[in-house]
Amino acid sequence: MPQTMSADIHTAIQAVNQQFMAALARGDVPTAASLYTEDSAVLPAGQPEVRGRHAVEAFWQTALNQGVTGIDLATREVQAMGTDAFEVGWFTLHGPHSAVLDEGHYMLIWRHENGHWRVHRDIFNSSPSPVQDAEPAT
Repeated sequence: MPQTMSADIHTAIQAVNQQFMAALARGDVPTAASLYTEDSAVLPAGQPEVRGRHAVEAFWQTALNQGVTGIDLATREVQAMGTDAFEVGWFTLHGPHSAVLDEGHYMLIWRHENGHWRVHRDIFNSSPSPVQDAEPAT
């Protein structure tokens, strides 16, 4: 795939991520969920799979009800695969007063449908920051 196409996909996915972060920050879960495919799935670590856009909406509404006030997504890599793409990055979940509730790695599989990039699979897990991962000196 030409470099410019990959850059265009990266830019388009970044724009959707911005929409998602803004929607969650204002508590607009229906808009956040609309950025997922109808047959999407969220695969959170240590929890059951969440399948379908309506279930994804309920998942994010539960997160907000439990104190999540926003999310930051930091993309590390985007790779196109025909009408799909994958993204790997780092997330930070925020609570009241910008408190960090959780952070870790994520992988999204994106699907290009009807002229829009939408999240098809959302996989994430908590991960301590690199400083916390360091082994103590002996």
